[in-house]
Amino acid sequence: MDKLDFLGSKTRCRIIVCLFDGKTKYESEIARETNMSTTAISNTLLQLLEEGFVESEFHGLNMFYKLDRKKVIKQIKQLLGEK
Repeated sequence: MDKLDFLGSKTRCRIIVCLFDGKTKYESEIARETNMSTTAISNTLLQLLEEGFVESEFHGLNMFYKLDRKKVIKQIKQLLGEK
């Protein structure tokens, strides 16, 4: 992934900010907190999951997501040229 792709979309940034508090949230909760539809965030969550920026787990019938804050911080530092 290109370094700039990491923060390249508003949807991606909104999801990262929403999850940055460290809480595990389900998709509709993320949609509500970001004022976006679940359809709008669904693909972005999948991309973040595939890239390892979020983790997921099922609780009953709901999929919950949690941000890997260390990986996000590392990526931002790389983007800024820091170590």
